[in-house]
Amino acid sequence: MARIHRALMMLGPWEGRIVAFVLGCGLGVLLRIVYVAILLTYRAITHQSDNQEEEEYLVPPPVVNYQYIDEKQPVLFEVAPDYDEYEEVVEVHRQQDAKN
Repeated sequence: MARIHRALMMLGPWEGRIVAFVLGCGLGVLLRIVYVAILLTYRAITHQSDNQEEEEYLVPPPVVNYQYIDEKQPVLFEVAPDYDEYEEVVEVHRQQDAKN
């Protein structure tokens, strides 16, 4: 205990404030955890289960007939020409390039 006291006394003013802040936050968190645990335990013990009261607040979901509508456009692919047609297309392009 004397070592901790000596170490704390050797801290500068800003270092001491930082240590106090960190310790205070830690203690605050621990106290909050204990408070919430006590509160939840108390509520669990004193809670009276009354199913009739809970049923009054339940609202049934709306009945809607949903219809799926596919809004996506179909993807169209170009079919590759046969080899004979491909040669014809290449020949047409060569002729057009020769003209230009």
